[in-house]
Amino acid sequence: MFDFVESLRQAQQGLSLFVTLMLEDNPFQRTPRWRGLYFAGSMDAAHRGGAFVADLFTRFLPSDQPLAGSSFRGNAGRMAVAGIGVLAMLGLSASIAYGLSSARRDDTALLAQTRSACADVAERTSSGRIDWVAGCGRTIESLEAAAGDTMLSFGIRRADSDIEKLKQRVIEDFNNLILAPEDQMLATDINQGRAGIEHVLAITQRLRLLDACRSSNDACRKRELPNNVSFDARSRLFAPFRSPDNNTSRDSDNASALFATYLGYLRWQKKNVLDAEHTRLEGLLEKLLNGYTPRAADLKKWADGRDAGIDLAHFWLPEGTVVGTDAGQAVNVSQAYSRDAWEGIVQPMLATLHEQAPGKQARIDDIRSTYFRDYFASWAAFQARFGDGIALWRGHYGDLLTRAATQQNPYDFFFRSAQRNLYELPLDWPFSSRWAATWMQMKSNWLSSWRPFGRFVADSFKFGGDKIAAPVWLLAMHDTQAKVLAGEEAEYARAYLRLQAEGSGEDVYQIASELFAGKGKADKPPASEYTELIDAVDKPGEKYATTFKGDDLAAWSVVQGPSKLLLFLTVHRAGEFVQERWRESVVKPLAALPQDQQIEALYGEQGKLGAFVNDWLKPFITEKERLPVKVGGVSMPLTPGYQSMVAAQRKFLPVLDNGPPFLAGSFTLTRPSELGALDEGDAGTVFEVECRERVYRASSAGESLADAKAQVFWSPSSCLEARIRVSFAVPAEDAGDQTQEFDPATSEMHAVDTPAEQLSLTRIYAGPEGFARLIEEFSGGAHAFGVDDFRQSYSPAQWSELRQKLAEAKFRNARVFLQVELSDQMKQYLGASTARAEVPNVILE
Repeated sequence: MFDFVESLRQAQQGLSLFVTLMLEDNPFQRTPRWRGLYFAGSMDAAHRGGAFVADLFTRFLPSDQPLAGSSFRGNAGRMAVAGIGVLAMLGLSASIAYGLSSARRDDTALLAQTRSACADVAERTSSGRIDWVAGCGRTIESLEAAAGDTMLSFGIRRADSDIEKLKQRVIEDFNNLILAPEDQMLATDINQGRAGIEHVLAITQRLRLLDACRSSNDACRKRELPNNVSFDARSRLFAPFRSPDNNTSRDSDNASALFATYLGYLRWQKKNVLDAEHTRLEGLLEKLLNGYTPRAADLKKWADGRDAGIDLAHFWLPEGTVVGTDAGQAVNVSQAYSRDAWEGIVQPMLATLHEQAPGKQARIDDIRSTYFRDYFASWAAFQARFGDGIALWRGHYGDLLTRAATQQNPYDFFFRSAQRNLYELPLDWPFSSRWAATWMQMKSNWLSSWRPFGRFVADSFKFGGDKIAAPVWLLAMHDTQAKVLAGEEAEYARAYLRLQAEGSGEDVYQIASELFAGKGKADKPPASEYTELIDAVDKPGEKYATTFKGDDLAAWSVVQGPSKLLLFLTVHRAGEFVQERWRESVVKPLAALPQDQQIEALYGEQGKLGAFVNDWLKPFITEKERLPVKVGGVSMPLTPGYQSMVAAQRKFLPVLDNGPPFLAGSFTLTRPSELGALDEGDAGTVFEVECRERVYRASSAGESLADAKAQVFWSPSSCLEARIRVSFAVPAEDAGDQTQEFDPATSEMHAVDTPAEQLSLTRIYAGPEGFARLIEEFSGGAHAFGVDDFRQSYSPAQWSELRQKLAEAKFRNARVFLQVELSDQMKQYLGASTARAEVPNVILE
């Protein structure tokens, strides 16, 4: 048959010419329209070539024939009809030729695919045979499913015979290599008490497929292919089919191929064999349910082992973006709690269990109710923390603004997901909620508004079916979304356009400052528009709020997210403007100052920090603590560096404050100074602190310890300097040089003991820096001074004279014993005086 059709295609040119002549009419002659119909007329003695040839020569060629005279009357219509006829025949010829060519091409492609996928497997091991069955079966099944789309399918396709032969081979191998091991493993696990939820899912799906997918109905194939639990690559039941090297990618592909092959197997296998399989699986399921009760928690555990679930990044980040998060703070919804899982896995399983185990209806109903209780609880917990997704954009809030202003807004994305995974569940909706949702859909597209209205009417007259009681927070969220958020799209779009406008920093700052200055209540637009958006979702509807309990309010609060996100991005945009002012008015001027002047310039009475706060940050922070103020759950994102700088101001207050003197501590000269070979002078060692009110003094030559101890009240502004004065006696000269003095009483000369010359050295500690240096030197209770340590306390002339005397007295050093016990306030002052002012370049996150 195929060769016959091929010969027709080769005769295309001749047939085309033949048909053209057959239908051709001479537009220039008044010949009858039916002339071409007798082209095959019999010949006679006058016309050996037949009637057509005779007519051709008598009508067309000789111009002097009786009927060959040219006439143009009424020939326009004839020419049009002739042209249309020629074009029609050419089109028909081209269509036939193209159809034959496409059929040939399709048949060749089908044959090549079949032979390629179903070539004899080189590896004769069981693993190789399983791969062959999976690949060949899936190819045949998909080719059969697509057979209706081919150009040639009326019994003459060359691939059909090959496919029929391969079907029988696949049926035998699939029955022996796939179904037999799986059924054996099912029976073994059930007998040994190791069966679980994956066994229930596999058996119920196969029973369902045996009931509904034996025919060539493509609907069953499309419905079940995405929900393969019969041949699950991660299931214990898949152990006989795993690759030797545990290649997960290969196993996953084989699992999909085996499931597709099984769908084809159900159409190819004999009815009695399938009936026997159905009976066998019913017995296994009954035995399984006698020893194991499925639980909703088992479904979650099963799903979590196969999919990471729905997390914040799914809604907040572009697809494929990976951001590190703290595992302890991660929040997600198990894939078991999605509409796809409910419709494709859970609901069909429960329906099959209802049908197969009528005596266990109560247990099955309990699974359903527990499943939906956990379903809604998981989504409620996820919604309560949905706003945490902002943290995923830390450092890239400008990109978040760009994304939020489009259809990829995280909250728009979430509500679209909620529409599918929450609202479209078989919930028992109140009439008002259904109408609110319908009206929202109708307003969004008036041209097709009849569709949602038609569904509303149809659902109103739909009775029966198991409806789910929706939690109150879900009803409240749905109503808020339909009645409030749906009508605010224009306001949000306008606000985002304002934020994205070039050079809008100062305008956005004014909006944010008005909002925060009024604690979220602004009177003038555009700030008042924010107030309206925030107030619109301030609380749920009264009829729901009175029935809220537990975490219901936290779950409902996701509808507040759009306004919070807008406010957050507004505050951040205003913060960028404030950040520029910080660099211009604080960072750059302070960088030009010496380090010792920066503290005063930053924290002083006329300091730049106070001026900056009053000019730019006053609406956003508290007056005393200078902590961020929250409006609608949003605050100015001040960096830890800025907050540390503000907190450090208290540390610098002792340095900056010109208040009254405070107790610096106790200073005690514990013993006379050590001067080497010299002795301490009669005046001893004296410690003095000169303040405006009085001079504090301690001496090692006093009568008691009270004279050696001084309690010093000190302040940087009132105490000018501290001094340590060390006195010592110059050694006496030799006896031969002693002085003689006349004694009138005896009229004789007597030797006179000349008192030893007393020298003293003074070391001055000027100003607060000097006092701090003194404390540092005597932190160990004693300090040794060399000769040069005293030089700064004298003028050059004084030092020159004193230096000579010191040399004559052979003075080398002096070790002074001064014990310093500082007060807490003095310690705080010293810490502040040595600290540096840390000025961060960035004050906003």
